[in-house]
Amino acid sequence: MVPTQSCALVLIGILLTGTSPSVQSQVPTSWPFATIAVGDRSGISTPTQVVARTLPEFADLWRRHTTGLPGRLRLPRVDFSREMVIGVFAGVVTVPSRIAIVKISPGHDRIIVLVHMASLYPGPLGAEPGGGTPFHIVRVPRSPLSVVFVPAKLPDPYRPP
Repeated sequence: MVPTQSCALVLIGILLTGTSPSVQSQVPTSWPFATIAVGDRSGISTPTQVVARTLPEFADLWRRHTTGLPGRLRLPRVDFSREMVIGVFAGVVTVPSRIAIVKISPGHDRIIVLVHMASLYPGPLGAEPGGGTPFHIVRVPRSPLSVVFVPAKLPDPYRPP
């Protein structure tokens, strides 16, 4: 390839992506996250999406989450100098369901959290009795950016195609 053509292709790539290749390689397409707790029973009975950047915020979230649950669930350790907590709560559902944070991606001015909700029954959501209060709580690298929760467009693994 001629050097002029190579430069033209790089320039087109920069224009299409809006950032230089070196900057792009420094920005991860998704952030690592670690699950703190996940399950189908929570004391939070309304659909909720939450970010806790401080220990008092997390302690309040954990207290609300564990209210009414059997046993004494101790507050998990999180290093808030380096991490923050993101949680999604489905609220009361009428069928066994799961909610999951499937991907967390940094944007230019915000963090995007992809959330997947799936019914465990093959029928339509709400068709069978016996649900719960599904939730997923994770820890991620600390950031001052705003957090946006977006439904993930994924096939439902519990329903046949």
